[in-house]
Amino acid sequence: MTDDRRKSLLAELQRRNDEIAEVAAQRVVRAWESALIAQGAPSHAADMAAVRTAPPATAERVAEMVVDGFKRLGPVVGLSVLAEEPGLIVDDMTWLHRAFSTRNMAPPIPGWEAQLLRAYESACSDILPAEDCTLIHDVIERAAADLTSP
Repeated sequence: MTDDRRKSLLAELQRRNDEIAEVAAQRVVRAWESALIAQGAPSHAADMAAVRTAPPATAERVAEMVVDGFKRLGPVVGLSVLAEEPGLIVDDMTWLHRAFSTRNMAPPIPGWEAQLLRAYESACSDILPAEDCTLIHDVIERAAADLTSP
């Protein structure tokens, strides 16, 4: 893949960042709610935050944090593709983990960080051309492997 193509993908991710973030966040919130229901948590989305968060966090605030996290992740993924450096994504996911954990918003779901990456990749697949998604997939796979390695 040429540098021009990678630069073009970076520009496209920046242009469509909000759209991708919203789609990815919807998927994550639904998946988290389903996982929490399976664990015996409340069945209504509005009660999702109550499972692990202390007031004033609400399900809406958790969803906003997820969207904000994806909006931050988009340009980082673009830079990671451009530089062929998944460590940028790992650093961003480490920050996001801290942001959720310090606010007691991290879901009690193993591997939720990798789930965020997969949701972002899936949203990109719905919105971007397949050739772009291949580049995104490669860098996200490498980042996910780094996140899960001891």
